[in-house]
Amino acid sequence: MSNLPRRHGLIVLAGLHLTAGAALAWLIDSGVGSPIAAALLDALVYADAGLLAIWAGLGRHSKRAGFLGVGLGMMFLAALVAWALRHSMSGLTGPGNDFWTTVWLWLFQLALALLSMAVVLAVLLRLRQRGAELRPVMSSQNAAEAAEIQFSLRQLMIMVFLVATLVRLGPIVREHLNDYRSYLSSLLAMSLGGACLGATALLGLWAALGRRATAWRPIMALLLAGSFGLLPPYYFPDLFSEDFAASVAIFSLAELITIGSLLAVRSSGYRLATADVRGDRAMTKEMGRCS
Repeated sequence: MSNLPRRHGLIVLAGLHLTAGAALAWLIDSGVGSPIAAALLDALVYADAGLLAIWAGLGRHSKRAGFLGVGLGMMFLAALVAWALRHSMSGLTGPGNDFWTTVWLWLFQLALALLSMAVVLAVLLRLRQRGAELRPVMSSQNAAEAAEIQFSLRQLMIMVFLVATLVRLGPIVREHLNDYRSYLSSLLAMSLGGACLGATALLGLWAALGRRATAWRPIMALLLAGSFGLLPPYYFPDLFSEDFAASVAIFSLAELITIGSLLAVRSSGYRLATADVRGDRAMTKEMGRCS
C-alpha cells in the first residue's frame, strides 16, 4: 500500500508533462507567442528525453516495459515536434520553409533527443553495474545505509580539461566543419548537441536526487547547463543558431524542468544511492564457501 501514493504522484507528474507539451505545440501551431512557446517546447522535449532515459536506466521495471515506455514516449515527443513544426511551412511567423527543410528540422531535433538519451543510458547502466539505483529512502535507517554517489577530484579535473579542449578547438571546427550541407558536419553537430543535453540531464539527476538536499547543487547544475548551452552555437552556428542567449535559455529551461520533475520524484521518497556492492559480493562468496 505504501507504493500507491508514490505511483500516484509520478502519474500526475507524467500527466502534467503530456498536457504542457500538447498546450505548447498547440500555441505554436496557432501562431500565439511562437518564439517563447517554441523555446519552451524545445526545452520540454529535451528534458523529457533525459527523464525517459533516467527512468529506463534506473527504474524498477522489466526490459520489455522499459522498451515499451521509451518507445511510446519518443513517439509522443516526435508527434509534438511535428505538430509544432507545421507553422514553419505555413508562414505564420514569417517566410515558411519547404517540406524537406521541415522534415530535416524534425529529424535533427529528434536525433538530438535520441543521442542525449543514449548518453544518459550509457552512464546510468555503468552506474548500475556499480550498484547505483533509485532507492525508496523513507526511514532514517534506510538513509544511513544508502551511500551517496560522489564525484572524485580527478573526475572533476578531467571534466575541466575536456571543456578547455573543446573551447580551444572551436575556431578550427567553425572554419572547416560549419556547413549544414555536409553529412559529416551534421553528424558531429548532433553528437555534440546530444552529449551536451545528456550531460544536462545527468546534472539534474545529481542535483535533485542526492541523499542530502542542498541548495548549491541545483544552482551549480543550472550554471553548468547554461555553459553547455554555449557550445553548440559556438561550434556550429550554421547548424544550430548564432543566438547564444536562446541556446543558453533552452538548456537552462531544460535543466529547470528536469530538476523540478526529479524533485517531485524525491518528494515521493526516492534517492539516487548505491549500496555497498563489494561488501554484498564478499558476503555472497563467503556464504557459498560455507555451504
